[in-house]
Amino acid sequence: MIAIKKKYAVVFMSLIVVGISSFLHEDDYVADLGLGMTVSGDKYVDSGNWVFNCHNGDLIKKDDILFPDFDGNDLMNHLLAKSYDFSRNLSKKSVLNGFFQLSDWQGRLEYSTSKLSPYSIGISRNTWTTRFVNDNKEEYLIYVINDRLDKLNEINEWSLLVSDYSPEKIYQKGELINLAISSCDKEQILDY
Repeated sequence: MIAIKKKYAVVFMSLIVVGISSFLHEDDYVADLGLGMTVSGDKYVDSGNWVFNCHNGDLIKKDDILFPDFDGNDLMNHLLAKSYDFSRNLSKKSVLNGFFQLSDWQGRLEYSTSKLSPYSIGISRNTWTTRFVNDNKEEYLIYVINDRLDKLNEINEWSLLVSDYSPEKIYQKGELINLAISSCDKEQILDY
């Protein structure tokens, strides 16, 4: 009987020690988003599949994520409806129409980053980008963003951004990874 009580006492004490140590453990990869909001990328970095930016909460997946295979017209119409007030900038609407008319427009989008939200569990917001040149030889950056609002029900909201292209605005994936690595005090795994 005494042996059983000692066994339970040891198990109970072990649980207390584990609980206290996990409570006191500080995350190594944290982004402070201001106003008391922080997000941790530890579990993603520890998985070896992601690199985390401690300045802005961006995650960069070491392997590319392909753009989802949607019916192009349905997604295009949704994105155009949710995006800019095109009455103020008709040139951007024509850029988008030209881009979506390309037969392989989805294949031209390159996965760039994901963002962690303090309000949701897991990743919310995957972003794909591409550079597009219109008939007037003007260059634009197109961002297609998947905002995951409810991870449990897999409800996704899509949005679209278009901006004038300038070299300082766009980073290749390798550059984004290097920026993320240099943003944190603790070293992140580099091999991929």
